[in-house]
Amino acid sequence: MFNLFRRKEKPWIQFLTYPGFVDAIPHPVPAQKALPEWFKNLKADCPAGNDPRPFPPPTIKRCVPALDGMSQGFIIPNWADLAVIVRETTDEQREKAFGPLEVGFSYHDNFNLGMGKETIEGHSWDQVGDECGLSKYPCGKQLIKMLNPWSIRTPKGWSIKVQNPSNHFSNDLHFIEAVIDTDEFNHTVNFPFVWTGNKVGRFLIPRGVPLVQIVPFKRETVELKTGTANQDEINRLVNQENKLSCGFRDVYRNEFWHKRKQK
Repeated sequence: MFNLFRRKEKPWIQFLTYPGFVDAIPHPVPAQKALPEWFKNLKADCPAGNDPRPFPPPTIKRCVPALDGMSQGFIIPNWADLAVIVRETTDEQREKAFGPLEVGFSYHDNFNLGMGKETIEGHSWDQVGDECGLSKYPCGKQLIKMLNPWSIRTPKGWSIKVQNPSNHFSNDLHFIEAVIDTDEFNHTVNFPFVWTGNKVGRFLIPRGVPLVQIVPFKRETVELKTGTANQDEINRLVNQENKLSCGFRDVYRNEFWHKRKQK
């Protein structure tokens, strides 16, 4: 009987790292605290110019759905400065196998995980195959894997999606996105990626920049439904369209949006 009055446990996520690293590397943060710099610096409205409208059109800064996409979950920052060197491929066989450019990665001062374990490893291209769209990039056939220093844990029934930081575009790292059942699998989750850049040179991915976005979610079966809208649903769509047409800005935020709660 007393179970009826027991508080339901709040969803949680835990990031754990190796001994001695907790004070040495940047910690994961809520994604809403690591929004892209270009987005933070953007004005809320387009320049007025010669636009005759009473208010200038809004920029994406006022687009709540875009903001919500960037704010979901948590960001794992880059744990150390990462040097990237891109050179032209000089060997004909290597060019045929891997493309016109070759890329190399190294963490500052040979940063490694405990026991001397390197944090950058290679992947065989055969693991994805020639039909994989990554081959369109000059270095796309050179699959690399980052050995993440964080293990991730979630409550029973919860998983995580590992994805590229939403709308960041700050570098040419592109991660292969995945879902992991972190309620059972508590080993470190590694991050396969490719370099999408097409320029020769030396590049730096600084310590602390957003690396990947971790979005926890509850595993549930979702039933797919399709069909034709009935008159009540059409009336609702018309009503929403009328609401959207009544305001110059922030109608979605004021009429339809549910504020997210996150610490």
